[in-house]
Amino acid sequence: MPICPECGGEMKWDRNRFMYVCKTCGLSLKREELDRIRNEQRKNYLTEEEERKRRRREYLEWWLSKEKK
Repeated sequence: MPICPECGGEMKWDRNRFMYVCKTCGLSLKREELDRIRNEQRKNYLTEEEERKRRRREYLEWWLSKEKK
């Protein structure tokens, strides 16, 4: 079952309307809309993950470059 991008609730296929409907908040999305939103969220997540990795790498380089006293 797909997860609602708005509230995180479970979405159910409504065959009369040909849309996914969230059981919790009532959000209705076509399959294409749901896929587009998921892809956007995935891109944002990957960007955040890449940023974390970059910060860790910079910190490690800084730490290793310090003079040991």
